[in-house]
Amino acid sequence: MRDRIRSVSKDAHTAAVANISEVFQAALEWENSDWVYFRYLPPPEQMAAVRNAQKRAFIAGATVSGNVPENWRHAVEVNLDAILTDYPFELAVILRKEQ
Repeated sequence: MRDRIRSVSKDAHTAAVANISEVFQAALEWENSDWVYFRYLPPPEQMAAVRNAQKRAFIAGATVSGNVPENWRHAVEVNLDAILTDYPFELAVILRKEQ
């Protein structure tokens, strides 16, 4: 599907999912994606690899969707571009305190 989307528009953004650490490299190397979609808390080395590949990254799912400030802090520390959570106001408080 990502290939079809990108064939229609080079401006379309697509993501490759990394459900677990063992599939991260495949997600990173997917040619027609410019985002890595993490479903786990990535280590700093993986985020460095995302940046080196000139891609962006976000996290969603059970790891961050609940009220889990410690996981949000980790996501901020490794420099994820986006966090999708069911608690955006609580996340905003954490982000303001971290600045």
